[in-house]
Amino acid sequence: MRLRPFAAALFLLSLLPACTPGARPPLFEDLGLAGERAGLRYTVAITGATVEGELLARLYEASETARRIDQPPANELVLRRRARADVPRLEALLRAQGYFAGKVAVRIERPSPAPATSGETTGAQMLQPEFRVVFEVDPGPLYRLGQRLVEVVGQDYGFHPPGPADLGLVSDAPAQAERILGAEERLLAAARSAGHARAALGERELVVDHRTRRMDVRLRIVPGPVYEFGELRFSGGEGIARRFLEEVVAIRPGARFDPARIDQARRALLDTQLFSLVQVEVGEPQADNRLPVSVRLEMRRPRSVGGALGYTTDEGPRLRAFWEHRNIFGSAERLRLDTQLSRPLGELRLQLRKPHLFSRRQDLLVDGGLRVESTEGFESRSIRAGIGLERRLRPGTTGTLGVAWRFSEIREGGEERLFALLSLPGALRIDRSDSLLDPSRGWRLLLETAPFQDVRDAGRTFVRSRLSHSRYLSIWNEPRLVLALRGAIGTILGEERDRVPADERFYAGGGGSVRGIPFQKAGPLDAGRDPLGGRSLLEGSAELRLRPRDRWEIALFLDLGGAFTSVVPDLREDTLRLGTGFGLRYLTPIGPLRFDLGVPIEPRRDVDDPFQFYISLGQAF
Repeated sequence: MRLRPFAAALFLLSLLPACTPGARPPLFEDLGLAGERAGLRYTVAITGATVEGELLARLYEASETARRIDQPPANELVLRRRARADVPRLEALLRAQGYFAGKVAVRIERPSPAPATSGETTGAQMLQPEFRVVFEVDPGPLYRLGQRLVEVVGQDYGFHPPGPADLGLVSDAPAQAERILGAEERLLAAARSAGHARAALGERELVVDHRTRRMDVRLRIVPGPVYEFGELRFSGGEGIARRFLEEVVAIRPGARFDPARIDQARRALLDTQLFSLVQVEVGEPQADNRLPVSVRLEMRRPRSVGGALGYTTDEGPRLRAFWEHRNIFGSAERLRLDTQLSRPLGELRLQLRKPHLFSRRQDLLVDGGLRVESTEGFESRSIRAGIGLERRLRPGTTGTLGVAWRFSEIREGGEERLFALLSLPGALRIDRSDSLLDPSRGWRLLLETAPFQDVRDAGRTFVRSRLSHSRYLSIWNEPRLVLALRGAIGTILGEERDRVPADERFYAGGGGSVRGIPFQKAGPLDAGRDPLGGRSLLEGSAELRLRPRDRWEIALFLDLGGAFTSVVPDLREDTLRLGTGFGLRYLTPIGPLRFDLGVPIEPRRDVDDPFQFYISLGQAF
């Protein structure tokens, strides 16, 4: 049987919506019991010896009779008309799935007469379905691809099309409509990526042989000439330097046309966070085969302020606030002022980010700040300044390297000491999660290391390193159930614990570490039960997050962690503590609002409280 090209095109395109994969078929027997409207109640069943799995799900989705089960027909005649109209629709779906000899028959089973009853009719009897629509499906054999050809129509302009296998037309693959359409999409994308901006598909040819149960496929492409990018035209970017916009767009006039560059330019402009609207469009070809590129921009307000409140049992209330200007010098330079206030900590930090320093993938970071800490273990006042480079190594991966200086005055154990630390901080960040604020899949990794030299004491040199990793596993989709895991390890090399400044040591315990354990008290303690900190750190967390409703989430968690006097975590020190508990999350546009209640496992006398309560914005990790 030969399908004319035009008819074949209509056949494939009309069936595409029915080719989308679906979930498990609905329980239409149950749905038939649930309707409240007046009319003829019925249920739907699709049967067939070899009809199961994905094919069965697609048949249910394609059936109007099944989809409109909550719209009962007025009488049996209308029901029969509705069911018969499904037969060609289901047979067309079979062909789209490669079953070209498939047949569908339909029958309607009348209900048996209801037995006579005495007394009142129950609600279950009133809602009992009356008719049953049965589609008997015989898909027949699955047809497969036979000969596969890709042709260039007219002048090729140097375009060499991919082979059939590269387009997804693999020998002996099922002869499915979605496979053919997908191959055409890839063929067209290949031509346009090669610079043929006005490439178009030619008429396809499909030949079905019922004797061999094969379908031969011939795809055609009209590539047209190769085009180049032309002039860049910007509108709406007032206050932004044109040179910077050209760097962000990264489309050079005279370069070969590639549609991927258009998408990359749009994303890059949005990533600057300067614009509320970005439109990048290609104009009509010019006489020199160049395509002008128009960029339309709508500016966001460059300034923003924000803040968050939190509370923990051991630290008390906590306030975080920021002010930010995202275009302070006209080339997306970002100036940000952050402040944090709580019972143990007060901090003011200023950071300037200069994008595209020597490279589109590299930013300059300049920061400084003041910090005051007052914990049970020490008191500290410090001032810090630093400069560094951040480089985007690949999507989701950044590396930073810089130099920093910090002067601090620390009181510990009744003794006051001064430190002037020069350091070379470096970090590697990898984010493969699906969401910054509320991840459900993927993983994250953060490696931080910095050598320190005390300018006031040439003999005081140490290296502080920390590695943390978190992973997110999606267990169910409906309702959403996520298992979140976190681990961290740290070490300080080069000095004994007491020669390391107290505010550079490792501490564990508290809301960001081991919930249920008091702040910084999962580690060595002095005679007065005050934390001493350690030269190494070990932490781990497991959290199960269930979302029964759209805006609410329930969490169960188990945390462990501790700081250790030794260079590497030594469990013989008996400083590893465990905490467990549960929490609620209320989902907001800026992240989950978190309420956690943690209790210590094996609480220590005169150290651990019966419970700790935490309120914060964002997931625990």
